Amino acid sequence: ETHRSTCKMAAAAAAASAAPPPPLTLIVRKKDTVSLLDPENPKPTKDWDCSEFPCVSSHDGSKVAIPAPEEVTVIQTKPDGKKPLYTLAEKNVKRIVFSPCDTYIMTWRSRVKEDDQTGGNVAIFDAGTGEVVRRFNQKNLDRWPTLKWSRDEKVAVQMVSNQLWLYTDEDITRFVKKIDQTKVSQFEIAPSGKYVCAGSPEVNSKPGVLAIYTLPEFKSTASRSLFKCEEFDLKWDSNGKYLLAQASVVSDTSGDSYYGETHQYLMHADGSFTQQLIFQNKGPISDTQWSPDGKSFVVIQVAHAGGLHQHDIEDRQ
Repeated sequence: ETHRSTCKMAAAAAAASAAPPPPLTLIVRKKDTVSLLDPENPKPTKDWDCSEFPCVSSHDGSKVAIPAPEEVTVIQTKPDGKKPLYTLAEKNVKRIVFSPCDTYIMTWRSRVKEDDQTGGNVAIFDAGTGEVVRRFNQKNLDRWPTLKWSRDEKVAVQMVSNQLWLYTDEDITRFVKKIDQTKVSQFEIAPSGKYVCAGSPEVNSKPGVLAIYTLPEFKSTASRSLFKCEEFDLKWDSNGKYLLAQASVVSDTSGDSYYGETHQYLMHADGSFTQQLIFQNKGPISDTQWSPDGKSFVVIQVAHAGGLHQHDIEDRQ
């Protein structure tokens, strides 16, 4: 609880000052093993068995979770990375994430028949003890993870069939509120933890929906109907006030592009405006990125020479 409180205070102060970087530890990956390397003492630690799936470091750099066929080993990077803190009894884990304050470790593995009795193929563990906190089912990896925390872990949101569920920091095992959104397929919590955006694709000629809700109230502040949207790429600015939403389809019906069709939208979290960004050059959008201060963003269209557009938020230019 002390660690989580410290994390929340650090998250609140992040906009004012940069946190000191965590101690640097390199993860050295071999074919079937992993070792840690401290640049100040360049002698690798012992080799740990691992599968072909990614190892994951905690956000503060103090722990590394190493998936192996029979279990996940969590080791402490300091002082020497030689002793496991604990093992998680999960076989064939393919994905691992730490919650933003490193309070929890969440894992995904393919579903097996026994999951109907055990509670699910996704497991949430207490990162301090390795004990299971909760289980639930997530069939496919294409929407991983379907549960996300705010930066300070005060709230968490889970995407389920046609709904979003809200959790508070008191209890990640039981949702306290839910809201309906048909066919919701993607969502992102704002860094401020005050908003969540969610996208639903176009289905059978019915328009898709891009919506923003307040947290923890789940009150709608903005909603826009969209066509030509099968997938969404949702990016909040660092202050959690503006949302860049990219909607895309696999095929371009106009025949102008082999890469499909994309459309970019800019939305204010409070619903004061929603704007589709129109570019002089036609063609798919390759990437969008916010500046660290959240005052501008860049849109890249690599299919065209000079397809780099910088936009200033304050001037809306």
